[in-house]
Amino acid sequence: MSISLTPEDYRDLFTSALPGVSDADTIEPDLRTLFTPDSHRLALEPDTTVVRGARGVGKTVWFKAIQDPLLRQT
Repeated sequence: MSISLTPEDYRDLFTSALPGVSDADTIEPDLRTLFTPDSHRLALEPDTTVVRGARGVGKTVWFKAIQDPLLRQT
């Protein structure tokens, strides 16, 4: 038995199978989703007073994460 799927069917399957994109304005960071790349290390240094970065690179996520004691420890 063969099932024929249209491109739209495949698109719907992929969309429903993948988790939603994390958005710092709507989803709080947690241990399961927190990604800690080495390139962000400077932004987390206590002596860094200004964090520069393009839109969507993680500034708000880190702002929220360091307010959570468990995430800050991580």
